[in-house]
Amino acid sequence: VEDCASKEHLSDIADGLAPQIRLNKVYRAVGAGQKQKPTPYQIVGMICFYGRHYTSFFYNQQLQKWVFIDDSSVRPVGDWSDVKQNMIDGRHMPLVLFYSQKSPVR
Repeated sequence: VEDCASKEHLSDIADGLAPQIRLNKVYRAVGAGQKQKPTPYQIVGMICFYGRHYTSFFYNQQLQKWVFIDDSSVRPVGDWSDVKQNMIDGRHMPLVLFYSQKSPVR
C-alpha cells in the first residue's frame, strides 16, 4: 500500500478545491425561502495526510498569509496558489477542509 498520493492525483484534487463555496449550491435546503443570497464561505484551513503523518495548512490572519504546520514547525507559505503548489509538491493529501464566513482568502 502506497502511503502518498501521486503528484498527478494531487494536481487534479488541487484544481477541484474551491477557495470559496456557497452552501446553497452544495445543499438544496440551505437558504430555501430566504430573500437574500447566502453568504459565501472562504477556505481557512485543511488537514492533510502524507506517509503515515498528518500536516496542515491554515490561513493566519495576523500574518495575512497561509502557513504550513508540521509537528513542531510552522512556516509561512504565501497565498492560496502557493498552498496548492506546496500541497502538490509535498504530496500532502487534503482530508478535512475548514471554511468560514468571515475570513477572506488572499
